[in-house]
Amino acid sequence: MRGFRFPALLKLPTPLALLAALGLAAGAVSHAAQSDGRWLAGFFGATHSGGKYSLPTRAEPLDYLNEGADRIEEMGAGVLKLWLNDQPSRNYPHFSSAPETRWPAVGSGTPYTSMAKLAAHPFYRAAISRPAFTTVSLVVTEFARVTWRDGLSATEAAAVTAEMRELTEYLLTTYAADGKTFILQNWEGDNLLNLDQFPDTSTWRGMADGMIAYFKARQLGVEQGRAAVGAASTSQVWHALEINYNWAAARSDTISIPEEWTLLNCVVRDGYATQGLQCDLYSWSQWSAKSPGDEPRVIRGIDYMRARIPTGGPFGDRAMFLGEFGAIERSYYDEGATVHSASSDAIHADVSLNQFSFAWRCGLQRAIYWQIYDNGMRDGLTFDYTNPVSKTEQEVSTTWLIRAPGPPTYPEFSYTTAHHRFASLMDCWLMEDDLTDFSLVHTQAGWTVSTTPQSWAPGTAARLSRATEGPAELVYRTEGDLVDFHVTAYLYAGIVSSGRVRGYTSADGVTWSEPFAFKVLNSVAVDSATPDWVRQFLGPVAAVPAGTRYLKIEMHDTGAIWRTQLGAVKIISRGLPPAIATAPAPQLARTGASVTLTASATGRGPLRYRWYRGDTFVRETRTPALTLDAVTAADAGAYRVEVGNSAGFTASDPARILVGASHFAAWQSGEFDAAQLAQPAVSGPAADPNGDGLPNLLAFALARPALAGTGPAPVETASVADSGATYLSLTFTRRAELDDVALVTEFADSPAGPWTAGGVTLASVADGDRLRVTVRDTVPLETQPRRFARLRATR
Repeated sequence: MRGFRFPALLKLPTPLALLAALGLAAGAVSHAAQSDGRWLAGFFGATHSGGKYSLPTRAEPLDYLNEGADRIEEMGAGVLKLWLNDQPSRNYPHFSSAPETRWPAVGSGTPYTSMAKLAAHPFYRAAISRPAFTTVSLVVTEFARVTWRDGLSATEAAAVTAEMRELTEYLLTTYAADGKTFILQNWEGDNLLNLDQFPDTSTWRGMADGMIAYFKARQLGVEQGRAAVGAASTSQVWHALEINYNWAAARSDTISIPEEWTLLNCVVRDGYATQGLQCDLYSWSQWSAKSPGDEPRVIRGIDYMRARIPTGGPFGDRAMFLGEFGAIERSYYDEGATVHSASSDAIHADVSLNQFSFAWRCGLQRAIYWQIYDNGMRDGLTFDYTNPVSKTEQEVSTTWLIRAPGPPTYPEFSYTTAHHRFASLMDCWLMEDDLTDFSLVHTQAGWTVSTTPQSWAPGTAARLSRATEGPAELVYRTEGDLVDFHVTAYLYAGIVSSGRVRGYTSADGVTWSEPFAFKVLNSVAVDSATPDWVRQFLGPVAAVPAGTRYLKIEMHDTGAIWRTQLGAVKIISRGLPPAIATAPAPQLARTGASVTLTASATGRGPLRYRWYRGDTFVRETRTPALTLDAVTAADAGAYRVEVGNSAGFTASDPARILVGASHFAAWQSGEFDAAQLAQPAVSGPAADPNGDGLPNLLAFALARPALAGTGPAPVETASVADSGATYLSLTFTRRAELDDVALVTEFADSPAGPWTAGGVTLASVADGDRLRVTVRDTVPLETQPRRFARLRATR
């Protein structure tokens, strides 16, 4: 009959070849757009420097630097702040009974001569290189000591610039593949300038100008380092100038110099206006809001800074972060308490979280808590850095997230409630909608957008007002549970927001809560020249119900459509771990070759990839690929990847890597046990142990099992029309890469032959590491009705 189908493959004793290394096409990892927000883990951090106690929790107690880094990473924080200067033993004392008290040098006897050389020390490398820390803030002081109070000489400026450049280049090249953000900053600038210690005010301008020159030299060094490395690094380095006197946020009588001589005015503002000083970022060491009820000082201070910092840099008017914030629990002790109390702990947590809340509501870049361990001693007590001994809770002055161990009656350290509450937010996503368009909104109706700048709404990109006198609404939908939200509203004539803006929540977007009035977190006329316009920060009046996924903001003012406007909406929701889209594929590898496993995942980035062989951790990567060089039999095994973000990790199915002297040998090692491998009649190339008509070499080439059931037919025949004639065709699935194995299609008039190799390939379709191939005969069935086909594999 025409189109006779070849019912089975012939058993061919011909040895088959090795499988070429399977090259899995790298699947693109889907990252959520970053413009819509950021992880709170990448926003929040903690400082570790000069702590007066050790827990200790590391096998190597000398590495006190990494003991503290352990605790910060344990919280889930993505920002690590360290000190980098020529006194490492003061910043990170040993807390060890070992007689050696000198900080170990970089290499054998290598002295520290610069910040870059100290940053290369293994302790710093171990802390900074952790993938969990996406931002590392370093408080840096050059080893080249300069005296800028009497003016910075050209030689001194060059030394500062050179050392900052060296450190910048070191960080960008050492962590070129890590995608980290480094912030190089000074310690509290006003305390460095210290003008109140110089009674002759006529010298103040000269000292301020000297500091301006100093910061210009530092900024220049960072810029030169960035230019030298260029696009070769995925990491970035920014230079920050830190202030600590903020006139608008200060309590009365807490700043002993006139407003104009605070660093924010005499160096930041005047330095830009007169000498072109412009840093990448500006940090505020914020200690103006340590007491309950003082937290709005954070907002006032940020407004004050925003009006004075240059806005032409890479971050515009958002070039600010809190380099220090926090609260002192000892300030809230109950009367008679010797260490701390439930009440003091709760107040400490509330004040700290409120400060943090205003930082993200105001759009700062980051907020860094001071600090993970306490670094202050109570009055009258001292600390010996040469022979450090851990102090107890009674001996330290309590700026902490982890309390010191107590006396022998209660020797364990303890975590504060603030620590737990910060940790609970680290898997949350902060969506920031500046309302310039409606791309982040689930649904909306009734609005008009204005981008005209107004003095009473500084730093606001756009504002929404009603398009008509009727109500208008915005609806947001979150992926995970909604945790917190913020609305910036501008109201004319100071009328309270409760009658003009209201909210609703929902689990499904169908059934909504009763309308509620937002809680007014802060209300202020930003511009004294337009006091009728009031800016209000609005938030939830109570904890958001569990399971909430929708927020509706409704404006239904009864007055003029312009008198109530929205300036920004920010929403915090629980993040979701990534989902595995494509798991790693099995691999066959020759001994000594390299193997690359790849995966793809969807979810909010940045994504991290932890690779395991069985239960053994192999490596963490930033990209969805793991390359093993010069593999040996020891590298064989089942590999899986755990893909994670700040919300958690998701594990893939395992994929086996088989290693052998050839790909066929690698395949054999996975198909047969040791006893079977010793029997050529079972595992040899020509053997057919499962009796399916496929010798092992052909089963290997067609990616079929050697011992398992036969499954569907490996080869299909059909008659196909092509170029006006009908031909017998052969279709089969093979491994995509076969190096020294050849699969040959042959056709004949009779099973006895003669067989003719060749044919015309009609299709070759890739499917992962497989090819689906169709080959037709060259003899039309119209001229020869009976044709036969077979598939051979040769080495």
